[in-house]
Amino acid sequence: MNCEDFHIRPRLPEQFGGIQQVAYVVENIEEAARYWRDQEGVAPFLMCRNISPFTKGSFRGSPCSDVIINVGFSYIRGMQLELIEVCSPPPSIYHEALESYGLNVHHYAVHTSTFSRTYRWALENGYKVVLESGIDGLARMSYLEHDNHDFVIELIELNSLTHPYFEGIENRWNELDPSDGNADLDIMKLTKRSLVFRSLLKLAAKSMLGQIDKTR
Repeated sequence: MNCEDFHIRPRLPEQFGGIQQVAYVVENIEEAARYWRDQEGVAPFLMCRNISPFTKGSFRGSPCSDVIINVGFSYIRGMQLELIEVCSPPPSIYHEALESYGLNVHHYAVHTSTFSRTYRWALENGYKVVLESGIDGLARMSYLEHDNHDFVIELIELNSLTHPYFEGIENRWNELDPSDGNADLDIMKLTKRSLVFRSLLKLAAKSMLGQIDKTR
């Protein structure tokens, strides 16, 4: 767990596009953030606490919507760094990660505007689903593993609903002064309610017209 992970990153298949995030699962997010500041010169972190990120989630076939985590975000030369501390009891992908990956990179996140197509390509080319989350036609995410990788890929759908989330985190981080230390962030406020409402209306219309490309 150091800046070298950002300088030397794996070359992913072009279907995934570029890496947007390097992520680690840690036992204590405050201690991990302190390490990055003191040993690697990376600061500050935006802290998002007690969040449940998995809408209609399933981990290796079992429901996981009740998983609760703390997340910290920072940036290294424009690349997002994510620290994840699991707060809920096992099992979860994050408990598994602590046993399997230790303090090494757990996953690389990629964004795609063609989620269904990229997801199907992955399954046809040796990738296996570890965790599923989201709603087809609204926003989807999947953690994928491959026998040839010693890491997981987080495939995230990028659309009008999710773009403000990613943009909002980076914009808020850019407003911080490193000398002020870490700051808490309520990620639920990053996407405007009016946008969520419009997206739900579009989902309902597409559902009635049979226009949703289902992956789950």
